[in-house]
Amino acid sequence: MIHSKCKVIFSYGHKREGTCIDGFYKDRVLTGGNDGQAILWKLSDETQLLYKSNCQALDCVHTISEKHFVTTGEQATIELWNVAKRVPIFTLENAHKSLWISSLAGLKNADLLATGSTDGYVNLYQFSNEENTIHTIRQIPLEGSINGMQFSQNGNMLICSQGDEQRLGRWDVIKKTKPGISIFTNLLIKP
Repeated sequence: MIHSKCKVIFSYGHKREGTCIDGFYKDRVLTGGNDGQAILWKLSDETQLLYKSNCQALDCVHTISEKHFVTTGEQATIELWNVAKRVPIFTLENAHKSLWISSLAGLKNADLLATGSTDGYVNLYQFSNEENTIHTIRQIPLEGSINGMQFSQNGNMLICSQGDEQRLGRWDVIKKTKPGISIFTNLLIKP
């Protein structure tokens, strides 16, 4: 039931299905879709900013700060964006051996990011605000399709959801994987 003082806003923007969403700041929301666009919605103004990705479809979006966000998709690339520019300011290609990136996690106002795929690894990255780049800092072995992930508040724990198939379709089935979750602790300690 919706409270009587609740405001419902219907906005149109993606040309195809929306696939992911992340809360931005204040009254802003970031979405990605199968049209290869990221949209930053300004809810109070009922306006939007469109960002055209080099990927055909965006499957994950994450807000780093008020000025930066990242997107991933089926082309195994991670794109770093500045909200003031309509094209990516940095692209990391072949992040998971050219396999589709199916999950993305990060912390707000922090330099730590993680991605998952079907290549047997969770990748950890460091975002550099000064250089506007993303660098791989560690790979953690994990079998299956990594379909979701979330960091703890302090960033020292990562919870991953893995399955035997991808969350948005059944293109590859990894029969040796049982669906479940994996929890990694002490991430920032070097192996």
